[in-house]
Amino acid sequence: MNPEDKNRLSAAEIIRNPEKNKDIFMSDNFGKGCKFPSAELQTILKWLRKNLNDIDTLRVILLPSNEYASKITAQVTALCLQRLKPLFPSVKLIDDAEIIPLDIAVNSRENFLSSIAALFSELDTLTAQKTPDEEVIICSTGGYKAVASFLMMYAQLHSLPCLYSFELSDSDAYEVMSVPLGYAYSSLDEEINMLKAVSRNADIDKSSLPQWVKDSESMACELLKSYYDAREKPYGMREELFRMLRRCLGGQEWADYLQDLLAHKWADLWLGDQISVTVEHSRRHSKRLMELAANLFRSTGGKIPGFPDDDPKPLVLLIASIYLHDIGHTALSYPVIVSDDIHNENLFPLGLFPSAVRELHLIFTVGNLILAEEKFSETLRPLEDRAEGIKDIIPTDMLLKVTALLRLIDGCDVQSDRVISPCRT
Repeated sequence: MNPEDKNRLSAAEIIRNPEKNKDIFMSDNFGKGCKFPSAELQTILKWLRKNLNDIDTLRVILLPSNEYASKITAQVTALCLQRLKPLFPSVKLIDDAEIIPLDIAVNSRENFLSSIAALFSELDTLTAQKTPDEEVIICSTGGYKAVASFLMMYAQLHSLPCLYSFELSDSDAYEVMSVPLGYAYSSLDEEINMLKAVSRNADIDKSSLPQWVKDSESMACELLKSYYDAREKPYGMREELFRMLRRCLGGQEWADYLQDLLAHKWADLWLGDQISVTVEHSRRHSKRLMELAANLFRSTGGKIPGFPDDDPKPLVLLIASIYLHDIGHTALSYPVIVSDDIHNENLFPLGLFPSAVRELHLIFTVGNLILAEEKFSETLRPLEDRAEGIKDIIPTDMLLKVTALLRLIDGCDVQSDRVISPCRT
């Protein structure tokens, strides 16, 4: 008997008598010198053994190609996994492993691109169907190597854990390191219209299009869906602040509420910078302030006066202020009042005085919205005085501390690329 047959016999023995081999499953030597019938099964078992205490239930979905050998491999994997349930009695295996064959072909470049599009589409459907208490983990071991690499790319783009184990029988199964590929969604802003055109009209002349647009024709719809989904995610918002908020008493609901506002309501508040001699005050600026604030909290061990763990309000105010404090930074004008009963028809061009806008933009905008026109002239009073009417909801001391911190981190965003015009005054 050659060594390879002996290795296979070891795996067969474990499959034949899982109850008898529970101790082997929990030992550090499990899987060493032992080849299971499929790479997918081997990876799942090794990963499961290491994470046994963190898993209550497991749902396995296999995506083979429509080729006979691939479907047989998936069926063997599913049968063996079901057979080996006694190895991990504390984990509930939901039903049998589900097998969804896909039209995957690698016999030509065109078929391969279409296959990746079908793979991404199916993964989109499956991840959308997951329940709130489920976590999607992708196993990229096995199958066609090129397809597996795109499977890993999908996991990276969507920030999903991705399992892999090398073909060596003694290698362990581990999660591939995360790479921030999600940033690429922002670069689509510049060329997204070309992708839209390709998705709507396959007959357009593609000779002058970027290569990635040409190659993505078959999966344009999937990419567009991912792009629009990504716009509703808190990219660049420093999730650390939201994690801090969720740790506060009652902070989970506030965090969900704020993230919904950022994704669906506040995302379109800005009309763009209309004062060319100032620095940019777009959403990118607000996102950088979220990063600066998160780093400030991190550097202090999460302890900053006025931000207690048992009260989410200060963090709620800070996050909202970071995203709303510059919405009035635009070419404002204001009616000139000659006297109490005479209004000059001319408008004071506030946008010509960037320093005034920098000091007053939020006051002019939000003051009018909150206090109404008849109270507009009173918005220049000190913040402490103006907060008198809401002190029962937000204590004045809390509001002042949040304002002071906002002022600090706002002044820290001094990147040179924020300058819009070289003639800045």
